[in-house]
Amino acid sequence: MKKTLLSVIIAGAATSVSAIEVYNENGTSVNLNGEVKGLYERHTYNDTSAKIFKKLYGDGFDRAEVNPSAELKITGETDIGHGIKAFGSFKIKGGEETKTTDPTVMVDLDKLEQQLNNLDFNLESALKIKQGSYEREDEIKIEDIVLGFKSDTGTLTIGKTDSSLDILGSANMTNELKHSYDYFEDANQARGIRAQANFNDISLSLDYQDLKELKYGQDYLAGSITQKVDLFKYGATYGRTINSDNTGSVLGAMAGIEIDGLEVVATFAKYNDMKLFKVDNVGSDINVNFEYEGKHYKKTIHSYFDANVITLGASYTMQDLKLYTGYERIKSDNLGYYSVNAHNIDLKFGGIEMKYNTYHLGAEYTLHKNFKVFAEGAIIKGDWGCDDTGKKEYIVGGQYIF
Repeated sequence: MKKTLLSVIIAGAATSVSAIEVYNENGTSVNLNGEVKGLYERHTYNDTSAKIFKKLYGDGFDRAEVNPSAELKITGETDIGHGIKAFGSFKIKGGEETKTTDPTVMVDLDKLEQQLNNLDFNLESALKIKQGSYEREDEIKIEDIVLGFKSDTGTLTIGKTDSSLDILGSANMTNELKHSYDYFEDANQARGIRAQANFNDISLSLDYQDLKELKYGQDYLAGSITQKVDLFKYGATYGRTINSDNTGSVLGAMAGIEIDGLEVVATFAKYNDMKLFKVDNVGSDINVNFEYEGKHYKKTIHSYFDANVITLGASYTMQDLKLYTGYERIKSDNLGYYSVNAHNIDLKFGGIEMKYNTYHLGAEYTLHKNFKVFAEGAIIKGDWGCDDTGKKEYIVGGQYIF
């Protein structure tokens, strides 16, 4: 599930080593490969977080789940001459999908104005919250459609291309647990155009990702440079949003080392005025209805943040056993919300301080080259300046690949 640095440096269109070849004639080949996963997941929240989620979404979040899933990848490749191959691939995925609807907050501005005039301010009495929903349902769909060209020196792809910013996720050694970058990327949703060029041990990447049709998305341009020299690997990336209400950017770097089964990777990212994506499949936008002087207004409140993110990850492999751990720190001095100014109602505010610390620990055991089991957990602690939030995640699972 997680991306590795290898997938950033090397073109990601190739099939796995164990792919099944179903056709190969006249320079054209078709291969099948896939995976079947079974997960048991447990999520628990501390009192503050549980109170917030329960008010906004009901009782669906302090939960345990059994999540089976499967995917089949079909890849076609044709040699068109001059050292260039054309290819196309897609995945058929099946499993349970989480469906959420955002909560709606009804604000009685007449009541608020009356309270302020009487110096009797009680925000909660002027709010009515319609809870969002959290539901799961079986779904089969076609995803990760990619079309492109590749050669020994690079690739050009269109579709689910992955991004130049992916190096920011390279310190995540886990199978299923997430880091902040996974939320920024709005995983598996982006559609883009990407060009990659390889020069010996240096790889360059430039891409455009189209997210504007997604509920929480924004388009962005990104580029990166990565290099692997002997035991060391490092890289830098930059991305900037376009066609959005706020123009944000991210500047990041990665460095790592691999030696005798030990891998250590560190990343740093600086986010400026970035719109937040989903967390726990919950959108960061809130629908707000206003009632003022007998008129109704509806607005969507978006969240944004400036933040520095440091991520560390380490793994150690001993034959069939792999142990891994990780740490991430998010620090923001300017988390805020904004909405488009309409009818003289402007709800932009910011300057909220936020700190998040995440700790990962896990183990993976390969029973066969095609089958592995793993167990991993995370502790997430948040400090919002007034209340501490917290969450624990535990995942036990298995994966069969072919």
